Amino acid sequence: MLAGNPELYWYGTIDTHVRTNGFNHYKTVARKVCDGLVHAEVTTDNGDEIRMIQRMSSEELSLEERDMGICAETTGEPGVIYRLKKYTVAGTSRDEIPADTCRLQRELECALREADSVRREHEDEWERRWQCAGIEIEGDEEAQRAVNFAVYHLLRCPVVGDDRVAICAKGFAGEAYFGHFFWDTEVYMLPFYLYTMPETAKSLVQFRIRTLEGAKKNAQSYGYDGARYPWESSVSGLEQCPNWQYADHEVHVTADVVLGLWHYYCAVQDREFLKLAAPVFVETASYWLERVEKKADGTVNLNGVMGPDEYICMCNNNAYTNYMVRYALERTLEVLDILGSDAGISKPQEWTEEVQAVIDGLKKKEKSHGVIPQCDGFESFEEPEFDKVWRDRSKAFGTFVSQERNYRTKALKQADVLMLPYLFPEHFDQDQIRENYEYYIPYTTHDSSLSSIIHSILCSRIGMNKEAYEFFTKALDIDLDDRKGGAAEGIHIANCGGICQAVLFGFAGMEFAYEKEELVFHPNLPEHWNSVAFRIVWHGIPYRVRITQDEVQTEREEV
Repeated sequence: MLAGNPELYWYGTIDTHVRTNGFNHYKTVARKVCDGLVHAEVTTDNGDEIRMIQRMSSEELSLEERDMGICAETTGEPGVIYRLKKYTVAGTSRDEIPADTCRLQRELECALREADSVRREHEDEWERRWQCAGIEIEGDEEAQRAVNFAVYHLLRCPVVGDDRVAICAKGFAGEAYFGHFFWDTEVYMLPFYLYTMPETAKSLVQFRIRTLEGAKKNAQSYGYDGARYPWESSVSGLEQCPNWQYADHEVHVTADVVLGLWHYYCAVQDREFLKLAAPVFVETASYWLERVEKKADGTVNLNGVMGPDEYICMCNNNAYTNYMVRYALERTLEVLDILGSDAGISKPQEWTEEVQAVIDGLKKKEKSHGVIPQCDGFESFEEPEFDKVWRDRSKAFGTFVSQERNYRTKALKQADVLMLPYLFPEHFDQDQIRENYEYYIPYTTHDSSLSSIIHSILCSRIGMNKEAYEFFTKALDIDLDDRKGGAAEGIHIANCGGICQAVLFGFAGMEFAYEKEELVFHPNLPEHWNSVAFRIVWHGIPYRVRITQDEVQTEREEV
């Protein structure tokens, strides 16, 4: 709507000046304007070729070519609405059909002729995805909007059917972390896709299988056999993290990858997939055999690691890392037992016995009751003096202290020990979960966007309903509250996955497929929620689920 009578210009063009944190990944760039079309051709530093063609259409505006692209020009009239349509087609050398200019022009001409059909196809696909993964909350409109926001971005991000890429930490919506892939994939995002769109989950776990060679090169670079998955992965599977603290010591990601593969298998029951994944289990196990310290008394140490907390730089026997390594090794032996000769992997009996010895040695350090020490000597770390140092609680604690000071205190960036009952609720009783929660919560700053949602899930499971909802709303605000930066640097896509997990595995009380063979719910809805409804897939069978304050309704969906 025009308020005055200005000259109105619209430019349709293709931006070939895109940079990633200032770095130019384009080796060659060619752009031209011809016959009312903008053409752009780019070759990246990976050797990929990208071609795009764009055209603008308007019944109200006259079009002409200018240096910037296609210029639409008119003299605006007050009260007149001008509708401008821009059509773009793109193709890359990664596509099954080569991205040649002639094909793209035919695609564009087809889109122009059948614009309504193209739009309907787009709308139908979004409707299909929403039917698969939408979550309906009755009684909390604010939470419903925020959950819709999370679901939307989770549906937007994956490249369905393409295991050459995963989902970057900012959901391809910002430049932070340079588009790298983290443990976010297996722990925070995979469960959402696994129980709503298993075909998308398969692409994510197959990405780890595809990048096994990169993981083996990472292990070799540190002087080990086997495979060591990177803290920050590129499409090659090679380590990309620029900070030695995380790249060298946050090795739990290698065990997290194995959990993701096992989770997929348990949820989908795909034996053929397990055969493809078996080398990842075995190669990562071989890495752990060398990475641990084996003592003469049979105990095992895992030294010089960084747990999920990240505010303790290097420690020995981080509880989360030790537990995950033990679990990964147990699953490796189980996979070889399930597959037998079908695994296509031959390991001597001595190797199997060594794996079992490491499992037993790690078990000796686990506590089955009481407070679980985050790492060796955690009690000897200094008190963080929050009241003295943390002057403004609206800002991260980490902004008020140096890393040197932070690394020697008990201040926690996020859940660490508490990640264990979140992932393995059947392995810990309610009293132990509560005792560990009460011990660690005073030390936890929640500086990480990954923290609040884990605490919400745990609180929901142990009946701390008020705290569960408070942590849930904090997680909802991470991208939506502009006062705290919101999504300025990109979407916190792992938190989006966590939000959906809080509904499914927290409030609805659904259990993971690697914990239970049957579909089980232990709901504990917020008091003001009348109901929550969603669709999930369990062992390949889709179900519609509706949970109220009084009952759980499940109905098998007709396919």
